[in-house]
Amino acid sequence: YSGSKEPLPGQFLYVKRNHVNLNPVPEDYQQQNIVYNLDEARSSLKQLKLSEMPELIIIDIPLNLMELTCFKNWLTQNLIPPIPILYKDSFLDPSEIRNIFRLNLIDDVIKSDAGFSLLQEKARFFKSLTVQSLIGLVPAERTGRSEKTLPGKLLKRALDIFLSLTI
Repeated sequence: YSGSKEPLPGQFLYVKRNHVNLNPVPEDYQQQNIVYNLDEARSSLKQLKLSEMPELIIIDIPLNLMELTCFKNWLTQNLIPPIPILYKDSFLDPSEIRNIFRLNLIDDVIKSDAGFSLLQEKARFFKSLTVQSLIGLVPAERTGRSEKTLPGKLLKRALDIFLSLTI
């Protein structure tokens, strides 16, 4: 995270309850993509090019654990790098928050009044985590050498002993 304050060019995908949501969409979100359930979110994401993917998915609907699990699994299997999921606390109780964190279904919970600048900061933070995790994979892939396993080492040592006794 560089700490710079320039605005993010990225976008958010906002999943809200329905067309007449009890929690009105903040003005900051008006220019962002808005869908009304996780199936619509999946359909919307399928239509986007990689360069058009949102930087955050913000969910502001009542929790349906099975639906959220299916959505998260679909994201994991189909989108690399993953898109962080933020859940607004308006439809969650503390036990649900603990449960969805334990199941690794979301990346963060945000207050209902979270402003656009906070979301930009969170997007920068999650982007830096993704970049760091991808950089961490590169040295292991570059070496091309895999560490010998214990059975392989034992077999080689047994062969060395056998050959030394027969010669």
